[in-house]
Amino acid sequence: MNVAQLQDVADSEKGQGDPDRGAGVMRMLAILLVSFVLYALSTGPVIKLCLVSSKRVPPPVDVMYKPLEFCYDHSDAVRHFFDWYFHVCGVK
Repeated sequence: MNVAQLQDVADSEKGQGDPDRGAGVMRMLAILLVSFVLYALSTGPVIKLCLVSSKRVPPPVDVMYKPLEFCYDHSDAVRHFFDWYFHVCGVK
């Protein structure tokens, strides 16, 4: 390998780096965002299912939704959204 080839290799390693790395980070952020949205929107069907079956929410499910319940209790914006969403789902 001559000096020019070594310089080309060094330049390519110093360059942009791995172009897929940025795409991977964006993909991970998109997956987290979609997961959170689905988690929040799952409350309507879960509550409706419990109302239709006349059963109480199982304790593990109750624990899973505690963060959303906390947000509902402490944020007017979250409360207004979920009140609207539960009305759309036919829960309220």
